[in-house]
Amino acid sequence: MIIKFLGSGPHNPIINKKGKNKRLQSSVILEYKKIKLMIDCTPNVTKQLKKVKPDYLLITHAHQDAAGGLKLIKNVKLLTTAKLYSELKKRYSVKHLEFMKLDKIHKINGLKIEYFKVTHAKDFTTYGYKISVGNKKIIYASDFKYIPKKNEKYFRNTDIAIVDGAGWTFTVFGHQSIKGFLELSKNWKIKKIYFTQIGRRVPNYEIAQKEIKKINPNANLAWDGLRIKI
Repeated sequence: MIIKFLGSGPHNPIINKKGKNKRLQSSVILEYKKIKLMIDCTPNVTKQLKKVKPDYLLITHAHQDAAGGLKLIKNVKLLTTAKLYSELKKRYSVKHLEFMKLDKIHKINGLKIEYFKVTHAKDFTTYGYKISVGNKKIIYASDFKYIPKKNEKYFRNTDIAIVDGAGWTFTVFGHQSIKGFLELSKNWKIKKIYFTQIGRRVPNYEIAQKEIKKINPNANLAWDGLRIKI
C-alpha cells in the first residue's frame, strides 16, 4: 500500500510559504493493488488529484475543508454512513456520486475499513477511520479535539496513525495539539505518527520536526506530496 498526502494543512490553506511549509487542506489517497481510496475531498481537490482518479471516497465530517470539493469530482463511490450522508446532502451537491453505505466493518478487495466517532465540532458527526491490510493497521483521524475513551483502542498497537496537528502546545477550537497528542498517546505503542491538519501556530517544518523528535522519535510532520509505503 502507498499513502500519499494530497494536503496536510488547515481549513484555510497555507499558501504564502514554500516547500514543506506550503499546505493545502488535509486529504490523503491510499493505493492498494488496483484500488484508490481517498479520504476527504477539499475545495482544492482538482489541483490535488491532478490526473489521479479515486475509486472510493471516505469523508471525515461535513466541514468545508473536508467536503467542499464534492461537486468537483465524479465517477467516485461515496462510502459513508447514512447519518453523515444526510449531513453532506444538506450542504453540498452529492447526487452525482454513487452512495455506498459504510458498514461498521467494511471490506473492499483486501482492505478492511472501520469507522469510529471522535469529538470535533458541535452538531457535526466526525469520524476517524481504521484501515487494515493483512496485519498492518492505519489510523486516519484528521479532525478531533478529544477521542472518546472507548475509542482509544483503535489507536493502540497501530502501525501508522495520521492525526490532527492543528495546534502546537494547546488545542485550537475543535482540534488537538501536537504536543497534547504525543502526551496522550505515549503508552499506545503506535509505531509511526504523522501529523496533518497542521495549523499556523505550529512552527516551520524544520523547527517543529526537531522538537517532535525529542518527545517521540517515531513522530513526524506530514507535508503535501509525502508518500509512505507500507
